Amino acid sequence: MGAPAAGHAKAERSARAERVMGAMGPCGVMQITGHGCGLATMAGSQMHHIHAATAPVPPTGRRGQDHTESPMQPIYLLLCLAGTALPLSQFVPWLASHGLDSPLLLQQASASPIAAFAWADVLVSGIAVAVFVVVEGRRLAMPRWWLPLCCLAVGPSLALPLFLLLRERHLAAGRLRAGVE
Repeated sequence: MGAPAAGHAKAERSARAERVMGAMGPCGVMQITGHGCGLATMAGSQMHHIHAATAPVPPTGRRGQDHTESPMQPIYLLLCLAGTALPLSQFVPWLASHGLDSPLLLQQASASPIAAFAWADVLVSGIAVAVFVVVEGRRLAMPRWWLPLCCLAVGPSLALPLFLLLRERHLAAGRLRAGVE
């Protein structure tokens, strides 16, 4: 590389370091929203970039496919349908036979160790899903992040895939707005 080209490259690196330092906090940690994060340190006037997961992944869909849709969205949608149909296919006939008899429901839910195991698992999963939805939905500033919480009435089998679907759509819309895709 010749002297003029080397000088130009050094000036470009210095300008880039100044822009990055303007976006960095006092500790040298830089958050690049929507694309990942990086850690940069300054040594003199040189910026040393340690880690960043910011490079956009090129779309790999078929010709004519809408690249804003992740390949996971149809899977999450199918899981929403299964997470609704399977639990309700068992609960609706019971509800038709017994009505909304809460004491009987609790008695039958704990009638055997395996039934108690299944309901304890659903309860803990529901709490974990609720915490995840609230924390992640607020962290990403998602619109309608609360909707999957309402779906916990059906069960975590609907609430979790619905939240993941909404999250994928939100992230895809953010990438589209940022011009990555």
